[in-house]
Amino acid sequence: MHYYELLVGFDLSAFPSYYEPWGYTPLESLAFHVPTITQTLQDLNDYTFQINKHWPGNSVINRTDSNDKDVVNKITSTIKEYA
Repeated sequence: MHYYELLVGFDLSAFPSYYEPWGYTPLESLAFHVPTITQTLQDLNDYTFQINKHWPGNSVINRTDSNDKDVVNKITSTIKEYA
């Protein structure tokens, strides 16, 4: 199965990695109308996600060096909302 065939079958995608240099995968998910959870520590966030925080299906979580527990709680609550 190809990546994009798999992607359209997702109900939700989450990319909570501490740092992604470009963050293409969250952007690809949104392009395929897959609700996406991502965080503020990726380069494309400055260009796309921060400008379009209210893009339908886009959940941007503010991430710093000291808020791991808060990030986990926000990811969990967002997943519960979609479930």
